Amino acid sequence: SLLEGEINCAADTPEHALKSTLKKVVNSASQIVTIYQGEEASLEAVSQLCRQLETKTPGLQVDLVYGGQAHYHYLASVE
Repeated sequence: SLLEGEINCAADTPEHALKSTLKKVVNSASQIVTIYQGEEASLEAVSQLCRQLETKTPGLQVDLVYGGQAHYHYLASVE
């Protein structure tokens, strides 16, 4: 995965890469995470990841949006 244009990690699945990257930048329940699902991404897998993030950090807002991007399984924004 990429974080601010730099290679951040490699993982077995796109969901594991996303989870690893988000662990590095999500540090407060007051943050908002928006995940944009690509056209080939698994809705079931990313929905489970969203629930895990919300459970781990109570109060964290995680929004899942279908972005439909062709080249990336997921894009994420953290505010």
